[in-house]
Amino acid sequence: MDIKFFEINNGDLRITFSNLGASVFSIYYLDDLMTLTPSNKKDYERTFIYHGKTIGRVANRIKGNLIRVDGEAFRLKNNEKKNTLHGGFEGLSTRLFDYEVRKEKNRDIVEFKYISRHGESGFPGTLSLVAKYTIENNEIRIDYFGKVEGKSTPLNLTNHLYFTLGDKNIDRLKLKIPSDDYIETDNELLPKRRYNLRMCLNFNRFRYISYFIDDEILQNSAAKGYDHFIFFRDNKLNDKVNLLSSKYRLDIDTDYEGVQIYSDNYEDGIKYMGTNDPIHRGIAIEPSLSLLNENILKIGEEYHHFITYKFSKNKE
Repeated sequence: MDIKFFEINNGDLRITFSNLGASVFSIYYLDDLMTLTPSNKKDYERTFIYHGKTIGRVANRIKGNLIRVDGEAFRLKNNEKKNTLHGGFEGLSTRLFDYEVRKEKNRDIVEFKYISRHGESGFPGTLSLVAKYTIENNEIRIDYFGKVEGKSTPLNLTNHLYFTLGDKNIDRLKLKIPSDDYIETDNELLPKRRYNLRMCLNFNRFRYISYFIDDEILQNSAAKGYDHFIFFRDNKLNDKVNLLSSKYRLDIDTDYEGVQIYSDNYEDGIKYMGTNDPIHRGIAIEPSLSLLNENILKIGEEYHHFITYKFSKNKE
């Protein structure tokens, strides 16, 4: 199977998808680029470029190269020193998915399917995965479905889109996340404990992402900026995350318990559309489960979570 790129255009949104990682390569809203997107599609094939790709089996970092599931030990393929990041070198972001494109009334549907075999990247169980994108008007919805056979498996999926909302960096982007707690990490960015929000992580009201990015708490960490999991305060809220640029607004809803935010803190040698900046070119917003829990999918259970992205003009 070859890597494919294809476009859905409904007038409001123009989205380029790829079967590589069941991914969103780019999103245009009203002809403005909403995402941080490599200029060269060949660069998109690199394993460390997670932009818009489906992340798993487990999003974020797993300590060491050994996990235990149902009392049995499994050795993972680590790809970040001694740890496994975003599923490892054979994570879902590197896999080629089967896909189908269809219409349902006024909706465009892109449905990706993949079977991750037992032992892929070291994970137990054979996982059948569906990543279903539904596009209607100015909204994109992702539904993740998963079932496992043979053995139980840890599972925590997300999409790793970076957003710019038409800007060339994050300097003037404002973020809002209703929250009281976050996950404090160690010097390898591995989860330690749930802890009260620090001032530099408090986005309960709209605030420029760049305002506290040089705070010593952030700069003295391994992240050198934002790379933190923030718990939502109230899962009954319609919008869990809001992002503003001078022209546009993004509202994100999800049934996940929190969101990882990452402020593009490192140079990667890749050229991106619309910017020449080396870092802080976009903000990754990754709704997911907390790694303070094991998040084990048992045989006979179904994994199902959703994320929606709604774009509009900024009326503030």
